[in-house]
Amino acid sequence: MSYTALAGAETHPHPHPHSAETGMRAGIIPTASVCLGALALTLAYLQATLRGDQPRGLTHLPDITHCVLKQPERGVFLTLFMPACMGMAASWLMGATSCKYAWRLGLAACFLLVMSEAMLDAHPNWTLHTIGATGFFLLTMVAQCLRAWHPAGEGQWSLTAKRVIAVFNVCVLLLDGALSLLKQPAWTSNLCEWTLAFTVVAYHATFAHDLRHARLNLVPPTSSEASPPA
Repeated sequence: MSYTALAGAETHPHPHPHSAETGMRAGIIPTASVCLGALALTLAYLQATLRGDQPRGLTHLPDITHCVLKQPERGVFLTLFMPACMGMAASWLMGATSCKYAWRLGLAACFLLVMSEAMLDAHPNWTLHTIGATGFFLLTMVAQCLRAWHPAGEGQWSLTAKRVIAVFNVCVLLLDGALSLLKQPAWTSNLCEWTLAFTVVAYHATFAHDLRHARLNLVPPTSSEASPPA
């Protein structure tokens, strides 16, 4: 079997043993998204603190946005994180077709995140940035929970990981809201934001595991590829 459609990758993770090994491995996309996203977030904090643009230490922890308001932090972050957003959108298309609402919400969340990050320039549009970032986290939480409780034949490890991460993210989001209502120091809410950013990205590692045997072709297979020999 040759994987010519994104929807086919999730429900048919194991190609026919006689099929030609054609096309790109579908799991590369979520894997690259996780790596780029985690690297972008890590470098954002390290550059901002090492250059003295933001204070160091846990009790002075800045939010993600303020770590990437200046150059070269902003340039490095966008160069890495924008492709990660595109990859995460593709991951939702390939890895969440068992639940139509999950992949649609996942795509919408990625669009909001791209919009939010596009507002980061010398004079940020804080309204659109806040709407995009908040919408991304909220829609992603819902999409992750929906996908985690709509199995698609993946292994127990992957399904368990999805559910653990989804529940953990919801708990962190609720904790963040409680800390804000109780008017706790800003760094506590910022810590929740950083934690969510990393775990939201990490969720896509489960898609990489699900799609590790799948192939993604950009052109239809030939008749010989579509039909394995008898």
